[in-house]
Amino acid sequence: MNTWRVYPLKRLCHVDSSGVWGAEPDACSDPTPVCTTAHISSEGNFDVDSMPRRCLSAEELDRYVCRSGDLIVVKASGSADNVVSGKCGLVRNDEQRFAFGNFLMRLRPRTNIVRSAFLYHVVTSAEMRESIKVAVLTTTYPNLQLGEYLNFKARVPDLGMQDLILDALEVKLREITLLLSNRRRLVTALQEQKRAIFSRAVTRGINPDAPMKHSGLDWLGEMPAHWESRRAKYYFNEIDERSLSGAEELLSVSHITGVTPRSEKNITMFMAESYEGSKLCRPGDLVINIMWAWMGACGVSRHHGIVSPSYGIYRPRDRELFNPKYLDLLSRSIPYVAEYNCRSKGITSSRLRMYSDEFLNLRIVRPPIQEQVEILKHIDVECSRIDGAIARANREIELIEEFRTTLISEVVTGKRDIHQLAALKEPL
Repeated sequence: MNTWRVYPLKRLCHVDSSGVWGAEPDACSDPTPVCTTAHISSEGNFDVDSMPRRCLSAEELDRYVCRSGDLIVVKASGSADNVVSGKCGLVRNDEQRFAFGNFLMRLRPRTNIVRSAFLYHVVTSAEMRESIKVAVLTTTYPNLQLGEYLNFKARVPDLGMQDLILDALEVKLREITLLLSNRRRLVTALQEQKRAIFSRAVTRGINPDAPMKHSGLDWLGEMPAHWESRRAKYYFNEIDERSLSGAEELLSVSHITGVTPRSEKNITMFMAESYEGSKLCRPGDLVINIMWAWMGACGVSRHHGIVSPSYGIYRPRDRELFNPKYLDLLSRSIPYVAEYNCRSKGITSSRLRMYSDEFLNLRIVRPPIQEQVEILKHIDVECSRIDGAIARANREIELIEEFRTTLISEVVTGKRDIHQLAALKEPL
């Protein structure tokens, strides 16, 4: 252990404490991808393809474009978790050509003291996260106090020992990554199975002996003969009520969770200074994110709150026509999301929009209200077992991630001998 030395973080790297944003992309012929908080994954990778393109001067390109070995750290964010968790990415090759943005900072390791991969494990360790908790100042949004952050004391061995540690960790982390990948695939498969169950139930009913008729829609096929199908404009009024203060609860519209309070989600985008003029929605309103309708970003609100002025809000003309939960599942069912995709207009998926005229002309199937309740009970029974399996798999993922974090921290601080790694078993 006498080969380990203690350094303040600022001695281990060159620091660029703020990035660049540049000019609008149409100001030059070859705009550069600029990384933001949202483009760094929890595993420390970068989604370069989805980064915004900005025009940078020659001086900005020379200073702010990252190179292999650079660490990009979130120093400020609209989501406190991105800062407190020490969110950081490691540039693993020079082919990932991008600059880092204003709310990020770059740590460029001093290669005669520390390997980039070793430093990445240090700054994302449990010890660093504990230190960050007291180095975060919340004003308009959470941000790191750089003086405290860069004075974090790290124990670092010589380069030879770092190489041995990194080699041993790579083998073990590969095993853990495979295990996590398998569990996440299981969760995805179970969620798809659950979605298939409710999609079939809300569009075809639950009585296998019910007489059927063609819905008149090639994309939907048959439906029970006693159900009705009418254009959405006969069921809904489009609503455009605006908030005078913007003080109501801010809601998020997701293809995964439907309509939920933004406070319950880990949103990486910054909060606006004011939400005055946002659209008001009430419990029972169908809300559609027109930009992401093609993915199924819609649902029925259970809350009184506000959403983006660009979203569509549709209120049932008669509250007795639809059970809100049934309507929520119907709107996010597989056939309807596929039809939203067909009705959305744009040149690329990132620019597709489904406007109100397309939705209001869409035919909506509707069983009698009591049958809607029976369908929901059936779905709850059929999906309860799947929900239990999803919960167990998610808990296993949490335990494995905690094990990985603890393991890395113990190894890179010298608390655990690397020769013990091969015999360690992940918790399940």
